[in-house]
Amino acid sequence: MPERPVPMRRGCAGRTFGVAALGIANALTVVVGSRAAAADSELLATLAGALLGAIALCWVALDERFDGLSLAAVLGLALLLRLIAVQATPLLEDDHHRYLWDGMRTATAFDPYRLPPAAFFGDQGLSPRWSDILGGINYPDITTIYGPLLQWLFAAAHVLAPGQLGGVQALVLVADMGVLALLARQRVGIRVLLLYALHPLVLKEAMASAHPDGLVALWLLLAMLAWQRGRATWVGVALGLAVGTKVAALVVLPLLLLCRPAGATGLSWLRWLGRVLAGLTLSLAVLYGPFLAAGGRDASDLGTLLIFGTQWLFNPLGYRLLDAALPAGAARPAAALLVALGVGMLVWRWQRRAHGAAAPEAPPLASAFALLLLCSPVVNPWYWLWALPLAVRANQRWVMAAAVIAMLSYLNTTVLSESGWMAPVSAAESFRVDWPVTLAQLLLMALAWLLLRRRVAPALSPPVAAPATSVASAATPTVVEPGRR
Repeated sequence: MPERPVPMRRGCAGRTFGVAALGIANALTVVVGSRAAAADSELLATLAGALLGAIALCWVALDERFDGLSLAAVLGLALLLRLIAVQATPLLEDDHHRYLWDGMRTATAFDPYRLPPAAFFGDQGLSPRWSDILGGINYPDITTIYGPLLQWLFAAAHVLAPGQLGGVQALVLVADMGVLALLARQRVGIRVLLLYALHPLVLKEAMASAHPDGLVALWLLLAMLAWQRGRATWVGVALGLAVGTKVAALVVLPLLLLCRPAGATGLSWLRWLGRVLAGLTLSLAVLYGPFLAAGGRDASDLGTLLIFGTQWLFNPLGYRLLDAALPAGAARPAAALLVALGVGMLVWRWQRRAHGAAAPEAPPLASAFALLLLCSPVVNPWYWLWALPLAVRANQRWVMAAAVIAMLSYLNTTVLSESGWMAPVSAAESFRVDWPVTLAQLLLMALAWLLLRRRVAPALSPPVAAPATSVASAATPTVVEPGRR
């Protein structure tokens, strides 16, 4: 049975109202800043919102009295903050134009991968609204980078509200509340759940800017439910949904293949591996199959992903140190090798801890994502949405802190010049995050890891053996302009 909440102590109500006020101020700051329609106001709103959110997170993390809150209060506050934040328009970003365009092409022609947006320039059949959306798309000469599951989401949003971002925001809000429900279902502590409810990255990137990256974590939380029950096939299916959302989810595949739960003792390692891979293959076939059947072998996001992985560069963290230290062209292979070795180390460490344990802990999926982001040549702030809910599940507070620190990447040359904080820059220098900002992010993340890497309190109740049931019961590129995907 889930543990009962700690009784509310004297003075906790006032603290709760204070933290709620900080969260509401964060959400309202984002809304007001987005309505100002000026780069300097948007930048100030983004930074101010991150600061207000960080203060709220520190307050909750340091005060045990928040453990006395009820689950209903946390979920209610989370919903209120998200309903406020979705009233904003995207700040300092233009990816939403691609979301709307992809949704229209998928819903009306089912060919988001066949033609780049530039093929429709000068099309007289487009309404003024769609002409404006088309004109706002970045990199119009290349096809979409978004996976098939996101194409279905964008198409559903188009059906709900054609040409309006509110449809995407509504679906992202529902998905994020699903994340909160799954975290509660997996017995995450109330105070840790409150940290996610208040997190400024979610309010700005998921709600205001409609980035759907949190869907990756939603599917992987479902994968962890299946993992706890020893349901290998369902682990693979859920992982396939995550990969069909963002291919980066493949970084956790070795952990889900090689870390078997206690509930799967009836399966040999080879049978576990085979069932996970079978579920993954089936899931990806269902997601990609209709697009491949309609448009041929090139009807997928893989071609654009290849360009993304080999040419784009934005806000690199650890990768920037590799790029400065290694010969030209060696940084990307070295970063990939570091990620592979790091994930292998996570598997080895898990195996050591699980040896002889009656109920081994869950695989460290959030750590794998954090490692990938630290070594990646492209690190947009919303990518931390992949790791954030998983870090909440595992009570990895340094990852929660890193997700706030990542928002400093908005201090890039283009945003600063458009805000009037520095002289205008050339196209070659656009969206460059200078060394002081990179070093500040790295140092702050290292400090967060040193101070917060140990758990302050258990995030989860001890795993309970369950019967086998269904899971259902931005950039300075070498060739192109900097990306913001």
